[in-house]
Amino acid sequence: EIDAAIDAYEAALDIDPDYFEAHCNLANRLSDRGRTADAIQHYRTALDLRPGIAAAHNGLGLALEATGERELAIEQYRLGIAADPKRSEAHANLAAAYAKSGRTDDAIEEFTRALRLPPEYAEVHRNFAWLLYGIGRYGEAVDQFDAVLRLRPDDAVTRCDRARALARSDPDRDR
Repeated sequence: EIDAAIDAYEAALDIDPDYFEAHCNLANRLSDRGRTADAIQHYRTALDLRPGIAAAHNGLGLALEATGERELAIEQYRLGIAADPKRSEAHANLAAAYAKSGRTDDAIEEFTRALRLPPEYAEVHRNFAWLLYGIGRYGEAVDQFDAVLRLRPDDAVTRCDRARALARSDPDRDR
């Protein structure tokens, strides 16, 4: 199905090479197939056609990060947020990139922003929990794991992760 979609988007671009949506959708599907360099090319073309589209910046950021270009990805996430500050995915992706770069304070700030915006994603809570765990803020990590379980109560892995954080948290904590 993905390969058929790729063929269809390429055919659309043969007819209209300036079709913004076809470039974005093709880039998404190419990313799904691991064709990251091609995806980057189509995201960039899309942004040349329509600068400042948050979804395209976010997609380009993800593709750049997949190639190890984290600083360029951070730049794209920031541009996406500038275009649409209420896009929680961009804040979450920026937070994760900051965390991977060792920019803990920036990551905490962006995770907090992402979690204030709809929709609420369990993975954002999970990533934030592990960041907090990694810096020794175990009680707060427990709270984030609790948020994951509120969204996905049957998540056995999160229950174990929560237990690990709980075991390291303050023994006087009411749990």
